[in-house]
Amino acid sequence: MHTLQRFLRAMIFLIVVERIDESLVVLQMLLGLDAGDMLTLDSKVQGGYAHTKTSGCFLNVKSDLSPIVKKHLSSDVWFAKNYGDYVLHAAANASLDKTIDALGRARVKEAVAEFRRLSKLANKECSSRAYFPCSKDGKEQLKKSRKSCYQKDFGCGHACIDKMLHSKV
Repeated sequence: MHTLQRFLRAMIFLIVVERIDESLVVLQMLLGLDAGDMLTLDSKVQGGYAHTKTSGCFLNVKSDLSPIVKKHLSSDVWFAKNYGDYVLHAAANASLDKTIDALGRARVKEAVAEFRRLSKLANKECSSRAYFPCSKDGKEQLKKSRKSCYQKDFGCGHACIDKMLHSKV
């Protein structure tokens, strides 16, 4: 437990993926940024394709877990082997809640609503204008995506988002 406490003290901020909107908004508020600085487009809107250097474009297929895997993932053995991860996850959630309390729950709730509004608008306005590493039909378009994305499929459509924010908000 002492290692976890030292780790958490050394961390400036942990993002809780299941609470991504809250996490991003709290980080935005802590850093004194605008909501638009945190906006991104959904990276898998272009047909669900992913890209790696070795495989090129491939379709991300959501698979179902078999009953035996589901049973294992809910077992005491799995929990024991991953106990540290569960503790870290709980600590990150508690830290996020504590930070939200410090910033003011109502203020954060309002900022999350604005972030979601802008995110929805950005996806509506910019998804069709952004170029991702893979097209909707799974073809590589790396040259176009290098202009549209910061890196790989991160931040694709950022120029459109910036333009949208300056003209509509």
